[in-house]
Amino acid sequence: MSTTAQDAGGDDPLVAFVHDYLRRHPVSADTQPHGPMSRLGPVTGYRAYREGQFQVEFFTVPSDYVIPAHTHPDVDSVEVYIRGQIRFTHGGRFVFETTSTVTGPDDGSYQWRLLRVRPEDRHGAVTGAEGAMFISIQRWLNGRAPTSVATNYTGPAMDPEHFKLIDSGEPELREQTDLREPDAL
Repeated sequence: MSTTAQDAGGDDPLVAFVHDYLRRHPVSADTQPHGPMSRLGPVTGYRAYREGQFQVEFFTVPSDYVIPAHTHPDVDSVEVYIRGQIRFTHGGRFVFETTSTVTGPDDGSYQWRLLRVRPEDRHGAVTGAEGAMFISIQRWLNGRAPTSVATNYTGPAMDPEHFKLIDSGEPELREQTDLREPDAL
């Protein structure tokens, strides 16, 4: 299930937070990640915002990289495409492919490609030759304090280093060199 800029948010605290955050922090292809940095092999994460159960992480992913299909058992999130070449998967299929940033028509609005990922939703991605950057806007659930979605993870790990960092969920040990595009589905 995806969300669009037209969603009102209603009683959904995550969607309301997404709209508020994106209005206050406009993003474009020129957006530079900021905040405390973490590394998972060649994937870099930056915590840009954290308050209560809400958190925002920027991720830069290298070229020709596979993020295998997985879930985050304690996180409800919306993934926001920023730049580069990435093909997101959701529920066993590619949901959209991107090659350029989708931006709003003026400073007061936005219209990016957004993907809602609930705790039970299997999702992954494959990057192209340029690599990619996206934002994960999160609401942490089940009384878990926000850490990183990379550590709250069920599914094949991206590599042994990632496997060692997972502190909740049910990871499987994998090597990036063994992962292929179908593993993202």
